[in-house]
Amino acid sequence: MHVSKRVLSQIASNNHGFLISPRSSFHILGSAVNASFTLLSSTTKRDECLNMLNNGIINAPVLGIPMTLALYNDLSSPLFNKHKFDSEEFMEGVKYALDHYHSVEGQLQNQTLDSSMKELETYKAQQKDTDSTDDTSAIDIKDGTGLTMAQKQEWMQKVQEQVETLDINNSEWKKEAEDKPDSLVAQLMKMVAPTYFQHLYASYVASAPLLMLDPNPARYIKSQVSNVALLSARAEIIPPTPVSREEEEKLNEHDKQKNDDILNNIYSDIEDLPVAAQIEVLYDMDIERSLQNENDVEVNDDEKTIKGGVVQVAVFEAWLHNPDGTPLRWELASVRNPWEFR
Repeated sequence: MHVSKRVLSQIASNNHGFLISPRSSFHILGSAVNASFTLLSSTTKRDECLNMLNNGIINAPVLGIPMTLALYNDLSSPLFNKHKFDSEEFMEGVKYALDHYHSVEGQLQNQTLDSSMKELETYKAQQKDTDSTDDTSAIDIKDGTGLTMAQKQEWMQKVQEQVETLDINNSEWKKEAEDKPDSLVAQLMKMVAPTYFQHLYASYVASAPLLMLDPNPARYIKSQVSNVALLSARAEIIPPTPVSREEEEKLNEHDKQKNDDILNNIYSDIEDLPVAAQIEVLYDMDIERSLQNENDVEVNDDEKTIKGGVVQVAVFEAWLHNPDGTPLRWELASVRNPWEFR
């Protein structure tokens, strides 16, 4: 007979595509307080924390005291130990993974810009006859894009309509990835979570045509990731989702009791439930973009470029334990700004 146990953390029904709900300032504070009590009461735990600090798993100068304590508390989760998560091994490969991701994403940005440029050129060609017969075109001056203000507004309206009818579940990227396993989108699809793949597709479709309104849209050249630091690491048991009221009426007494247990966070088979992990990594990235429009007739020998640095947080997720036997595979679930340091 299985012993009923209560899962301490219930996952919200809507995690915006994440396996685990993104952490908040309250989570950082709660974890830091828990770590403080643990370290004050245990010499063994203090030595364990010092070892993590000394071997670089926890970068205290970067994180500061509260987030250092929170990270130690979360890394101490029995779920990480039980499912043999190796933080050092993870950090050894994460820089390469981020470099590869940003390289693929940058090349894909250029590819999307090229596609949008062709669409814009087709649109311009369609406007030539209109320009010759429209009396207002004489006073509606064209800018560096070759479009009048009225044509710009029409172009943006076309983009808006395209975005509104977008089907992210049956996208062109998804079809291309299936047809061309070696394409950029196929490489991207293998690295990121499905919901983030959909997010990137929708973002590119919406933004690339609007970037064409800039006479010299910036193009990706290269990027380099550095100063990678572990920001957070959480593991949670993912409980089953209770059925709806309509579905509950169709259940027999045994299944109704089981559904009632789920509603009360009581599980008889807790050892068989899946376990998800969410790892956040803080990193610097130097990026170089070209301001030279390759479609210009005149090309300067001295190509204009812009270089800059950004600080970002990469959110990785994986199933530490999946009852169906799926092996561990990390996916990039999001790249966000580091709100913790504002």
